[in-house]
Amino acid sequence: MTREEIKQVVNECLNELERRRIIKDMRAVVYEEMNGRLFSYYQGGAKDPEITAAIDSLDGDLYLGILPYYFRDRYTIEQIAELMAVDVSTIVRNKKRLCISLYIELSRD
Repeated sequence: MTREEIKQVVNECLNELERRRIIKDMRAVVYEEMNGRLFSYYQGGAKDPEITAAIDSLDGDLYLGILPYYFRDRYTIEQIAELMAVDVSTIVRNKKRLCISLYIELSRD
């Protein structure tokens, strides 16, 4: 089975689980998956080129710095909010948005 076929099967399964209301919020599932992948990406030795390309595709996003602060430097949401001079809710909202955007970008491959 190719990588594309695997992605298609996974997406179909997740959509069916959501349709049956076994999973209530696909965005929460995607967010959790990307949190794990990004933690591994920033903490691991070798960088996954697909994740690197997905992150590069978001270049210019005002809040892209949240990801390395959080996953590489292990700053808290509160510390990041202070560094960026914004509310904690802004950091939380944009971290989720970035994770979901990266998932979508990675799914396009």
